[in-house]
Amino acid sequence: MGAQQLPMNLNPNAEKDNQAFMEMVEKNHRLEMKHGSAFRRVFGVSLHKYLSIATGFDVVAFDDEIIKAEDGVSIADAIKRDYGDDALNMVRELIS
Repeated sequence: MGAQQLPMNLNPNAEKDNQAFMEMVEKNHRLEMKHGSAFRRVFGVSLHKYLSIATGFDVVAFDDEIIKAEDGVSIADAIKRDYGDDALNMVRELIS
């Protein structure tokens, strides 16, 4: 009559984790729907290339491929300088 052991892969927080993941997926989907057209118009590429519904906005790839901020210049400053305040606000919302 030993203690009952739970399977090793049973996550007691699985339901909470799944709910948090689904909320993130829904948030990223809403962001894609809200900003998709403007992102393409401003940056000349599909937002889908940088926004994964499952993982969010890939700011590193976006900087490497589109913004290409110089050493010593923040991504925010480079976006504002090259694309304006509205573009900067859009990117800030995408990474939040």
